[in-house]
Amino acid sequence: MKLLLAFLFIMSLTGKGITQSKEVVFQEVSPLSNTLSNEVTVLTDSLVKKAETDKEKLWAIYKYVINNISYDKSAYNNGLRRINKNSIDVLRRKKAVCWGYSELIREMCTHAGVLCKSISGYAIDLLVPNRFFEKANHAWNAVELDGSWYLLDATWGSGISSGEDYFMSVFGVDYFLTPPSLFIKNHFPLLPMWQLLSCPVSLESFYAQSEVRMDDCSFNYNKHIRKFLKLSKLEQEAQAITVAYRMNRSMKNRTLLGHALVDIAIEKKEKGEEYFESDQEEFAIEQLEASQQLFEIAKEHCDFYPWQEYAYV
Repeated sequence: MKLLLAFLFIMSLTGKGITQSKEVVFQEVSPLSNTLSNEVTVLTDSLVKKAETDKEKLWAIYKYVINNISYDKSAYNNGLRRINKNSIDVLRRKKAVCWGYSELIREMCTHAGVLCKSISGYAIDLLVPNRFFEKANHAWNAVELDGSWYLLDATWGSGISSGEDYFMSVFGVDYFLTPPSLFIKNHFPLLPMWQLLSCPVSLESFYAQSEVRMDDCSFNYNKHIRKFLKLSKLEQEAQAITVAYRMNRSMKNRTLLGHALVDIAIEKKEKGEEYFESDQEEFAIEQLEASQQLFEIAKEHCDFYPWQEYAYV
């Protein structure tokens, strides 16, 4: 608990939040190259050119993805999921794991002018409902249409998890704008607001598949979402990782939190060095001291990779 409180305190040291300068663990993929941007934008433009509403745009994008992108079983089974976390790989290989699906949807929606977020969380296999996961194992999307938020899962829209095989095509199962009360039965987001429920479900109830809700049935998820969207990407991801570890204190989540802290520490170290170069010593010292504290906290959560050790020195 002390470690997490220290982490949250350090995040607010500057009084202005944390500025972003580089990619961190769990963050949305880095900005696309011009070549890839052209591929995504040209494809998106061709898909939505006849759409008259945001919902029609979203449906055109979703339909394309579920009909043209196959689940990469080999990458999933062999632990090579990160090779599919880039839209270059998804579009050219026509294969992806869940994060690839959700990020492609997000990128295409963003270009089409539809507000869309990639959501990380826990998903329960349809044939193995009681399996417990040590960390978030799935990703899907939340999208805003006409001022209201909705949920969709392109990965499961093109097929569903099925026990040992994990993935098989099943037609007639709809994961497009699914009502939140149904979506929560097998999708549990790290941040409660993305349940889109006024009575959020606890992780224990989710695993037990019970109808027990949290005591507070006046949860204003729209208010929390608006506040969340004002944060930088780095702050959004830090919040999600911290909540994930509080909710499920597994060793894997502890390690993920540690590496996320390292990324934030490196970002603050780089910012401090920039302040020194511009003769803003007071701000530089604040950033560098915060960076050092974050490195020390991260050391207690995970073993550093060689490049992280180099940055730590």
